[in-house]
Amino acid sequence: MIESGLVEASGKGKNRTCILGKKIYRENKKAIQYVRQTDIDSIRYPELVMKLANTQNGIITKQDVIELLKVSPSQAYTVIKKLQGEGRLKLLCGGKYSKYKVVNS
Repeated sequence: MIESGLVEASGKGKNRTCILGKKIYRENKKAIQYVRQTDIDSIRYPELVMKLANTQNGIITKQDVIELLKVSPSQAYTVIKKLQGEGRLKLLCGGKYSKYKVVNS
């Protein structure tokens, strides 16, 4: 089904999810719903991380992000790095148990 384009999969292992393929949405003239299904995580994840950090006195760890978003450690790191790049988080202490603090502008 994936190879024929009827279903699209994303993620790996237990975090793998499937949605109907682009072909199905296009044939049913529901392109907006397809875009909503596929791109919402890139917008939603950083906002959820910031909301959690703000409820924890401005501090968050990678493990917090993993549990919150149900993603792999590398995906959690990517979200954190994106927020650092935007100047919204800064590294408090490095190492295995790194902590990040919300930057108040």
